[in-house]
Amino acid sequence: MKYLLLFLSIIFVSISYSQTKNYTISELKGMEDQQGNTNLFYRLYYYSGNNDDFTESNSIYRFNLYSKLDTLFILAAYSHNQNMDFGSYVNGYKIWNSDPAKYIYYGSIPGTETFGFIKRFDVFPNIHGVDWYSSGLDVEISKQNDSLLYASIPQLVKSTDGGRNWYLADSTTNYFLVSLNPFDDKIIYAVDKNGYLAISSDSAKNFVVVDTAKSFVYQVVPSFFFGSDSVHIYRISYAYGNPYLSVSNNKGEANSWSIKYSSTNNIYLSIDYSVSGTIYLADGNRILVSTDYGNTFNVYKTLDSTIVGIYKKPSSDLLYAATKYDIYEISSSSIKSIKHLVTSIDDKGNTVPNEFVLFQNYPNPFNPSTTISYQLSAVSKVSLKVYDVLGREVATLVNEVQSPGEYVKTLHATSLPSGIYLYKLTAGNFVSTKKMIILK
Repeated sequence: MKYLLLFLSIIFVSISYSQTKNYTISELKGMEDQQGNTNLFYRLYYYSGNNDDFTESNSIYRFNLYSKLDTLFILAAYSHNQNMDFGSYVNGYKIWNSDPAKYIYYGSIPGTETFGFIKRFDVFPNIHGVDWYSSGLDVEISKQNDSLLYASIPQLVKSTDGGRNWYLADSTTNYFLVSLNPFDDKIIYAVDKNGYLAISSDSAKNFVVVDTAKSFVYQVVPSFFFGSDSVHIYRISYAYGNPYLSVSNNKGEANSWSIKYSSTNNIYLSIDYSVSGTIYLADGNRILVSTDYGNTFNVYKTLDSTIVGIYKKPSSDLLYAATKYDIYEISSSSIKSIKHLVTSIDDKGNTVPNEFVLFQNYPNPFNPSTTISYQLSAVSKVSLKVYDVLGREVATLVNEVQSPGEYVKTLHATSLPSGIYLYKLTAGNFVSTKKMIILK
């Protein structure tokens, strides 16, 4: 039944995706990929209806600032009426090794029995062996071993095979995962049932409370940011509706935490990892900067509207900020909008393509990976496969229902020999095939 609901959620999102609606930007995050290119990940939020019959969408999009490709990353939409519920909420996502083509995301599928899910980019949803009637609250990937992951469902669980299978972690006490230390994956941060911060230094066998300041309110997981010095940790928490920034000067241990900033607005943090101690914080329509680990802040920039997310590009003076209708690129001397939403847009914030197209892969020839782009003008059952010159299938990149829009897929060909290959896109009645060359 659960798999059926998830399948129906995909169909629902695909059907509703092409409709013109009033969207707003609700979140912004960013990262540098393996090529050093900035990728911005933002959400577009939409709600229509009433308590008895409504549609809500908060899908995630990826904006590659080098290629200028602005594409759907993860679908997230939910619809409720008196007869049936469709769709799912996506709480968050994590990316492997700075490669946006490899990711895992998590959330919940509401209905008569709400349950959580965790899904890899390339595998059908992996649901923990016991039913849980709550959201997937968080997932963390080890920086030392990318096959090791921890998650909250809300029980603390872990995976040792890259998120394909999950089982209870050693600790059976009710702890909600907060973060995994990027410098040592044996160190796990969690909150207990009282909302207090706890640390395990032995891979979740035992936890010790280190801070009794409230860190967890109604499934709002604190955000952790680790300084490049491996010592300072920055935490955005919510207590009784008011967010605050607290900082640890000793890896999160007891007696090392102090509150540095609080507000009645939502606050957002980004760290300049190229400069130890430099952090940027958005509060309302202001961006503040601290160069002393959050002890003091100065106003850096002020925007016209409330900010919903920021990202500081390391080793650069560039910072990106999102408001309700714009994404801005900000330097020390300028502020310019690089994406603007008009009052009425489609889900992508762009015009829906008017034709089906399969583009030439890039780079070509390539070794060991290449990207394949295509666009759809209607909801379609899509298949994207790769064949050798003898017509044997060697890879399946897509096999699902997709919405109108532009898509980019990455082929990793480390196991394929040099030679000429064909890649074929089938979308409804549309079929197109192109050549590619692996040159090793």
